[in-house]
Amino acid sequence: MALSVGLILAAGGLGKRFGSVEPKQFADLGGQTILQRAAKRLLERGEFSRLVVTSPRGFEGRTGFEVARLGGQFTVVTGGEERWQSVRYALKSVGKVDLVVVHDAVRPFVTRKVLKDTLAAALVTGAAVAALTATDTVKLSTRMSTVKMTVDRRRVWLVQTPQCFRYDLLCRVYDQDDDRLAGATDDAQLVEDLGRPVKLIPGHRQLFKITTPEDLRWAELLLKSKQVVD
Repeated sequence: MALSVGLILAAGGLGKRFGSVEPKQFADLGGQTILQRAAKRLLERGEFSRLVVTSPRGFEGRTGFEVARLGGQFTVVTGGEERWQSVRYALKSVGKVDLVVVHDAVRPFVTRKVLKDTLAAALVTGAAVAALTATDTVKLSTRMSTVKMTVDRRRVWLVQTPQCFRYDLLCRVYDQDDDRLAGATDDAQLVEDLGRPVKLIPGHRQLFKITTPEDLRWAELLLKSKQVVD
């Protein structure tokens, strides 16, 4: 029997660091919004039973319009002030599935291999995330911005999305009290806090997060030069 997979596309942030009037997921990237491009690539590279998109409050209509242009069934859920709140709301709308994929809507260049590998690993371990190994020297600082220690970069990974989880495990994570969830910057952190293993899957450089206008220009350059891999 085929696996059922739910997709949560996290587009609930306002992107204040981007400096635009609208949230950055609505910025144009090669004739499509970043949100639309991210959703399209995911839907072309995976089979999903359900698509749920989180939206900033007040932008639900715009979010729905962008995703509707791709066709298919989807649900728009109003996000919370923090990421974990948005994912919790979305998870309730996903319904019972085998696996859940959570992906940032401002990472528009997911690859087929990374998506496939994270899904396969999550099926075995319960949780898997795309990530890159650190190439620069990594140092921890004191509060006074002086070096406290140098970390072995061979053990440092920079986490991306997609992040994939067994549905029952992610539900268990989000059934916890709010104070156990507050401050988490990704779903994998919450799984770690339960003492459950999270498999690190080699990601890809093109899975970077568009945070600043400079990031958007880099994404445009990748498209124009046709350097985005499948």
